[in-house]
Amino acid sequence: MGVSAVALPARRRGRLTLPPKAFVMTGWLLHTAYAIALGVQHGRHPLATPHEILMFLVWASMFVYIAVDAFRPVKAFSAFFVPLVALLAIGAAYLDAGSASPAAKGLWVKLHGMSALLGTGAFARAASAALMYIIQQRQLKGKHTGKLFAALPSLDLLDRLNWISAAGGFVLFTVALFSGAALSQTLKTPEQIRSGWMLLGVCALAWAVFGIVVYCRLTQKFRGRKIAYLTLAGLLPVAAALALILATSDSIHAISAA
Repeated sequence: MGVSAVALPARRRGRLTLPPKAFVMTGWLLHTAYAIALGVQHGRHPLATPHEILMFLVWASMFVYIAVDAFRPVKAFSAFFVPLVALLAIGAAYLDAGSASPAAKGLWVKLHGMSALLGTGAFARAASAALMYIIQQRQLKGKHTGKLFAALPSLDLLDRLNWISAAGGFVLFTVALFSGAALSQTLKTPEQIRSGWMLLGVCALAWAVFGIVVYCRLTQKFRGRKIAYLTLAGLLPVAAALALILATSDSIHAISAA
């Protein structure tokens, strides 16, 4: 399942060699086949255990990467994005597959899980564009027009990619947040309620930060470097939410299906 790890950047004769798109697509297709096999084996969607959550996040992140790249291809993007996905894949490979509650078959759980993880993948893509923007701006400011400068796209393109990914992630995360709020009504034990509301709070913070990113970029309040830093700041509560999900998945996902 960690096939995406083969698509890491490498150096060859002093040049930065980026992973071929065919490798990335092959890794994603094999990952898709693995997810389908898991679903067939357990008779449910693979979104319940920590292993499955990370596995699907890898799939969702690569899906976002491939989809955006089809419309706005950026040659150097894989050097920043794919290593992160590869680390997630390696982490998922070391987690025990475990077992899930029958409640994980609920329609609301499917909608919530898929929208949350696809949204997280879009936010990660936006953060990659933001990081590239900051690096490229510093290259320009310092007049360092070397290999890295030549490999990175223009600031305007990176700003647009950040905006497109952040806006898509915000829409998906909105669905995840409201479906999660609906699911929280089925939590029963004090531990479930405490974990569920803590997770909703962290997710709401991430949603609010990216909402500000989308609003400010849409209304031209500010853009460029400020948007890039705000995007990277928004990734922190997203990462915290993911950590909470992995830590409390057994408790939160043991809910009665709606």
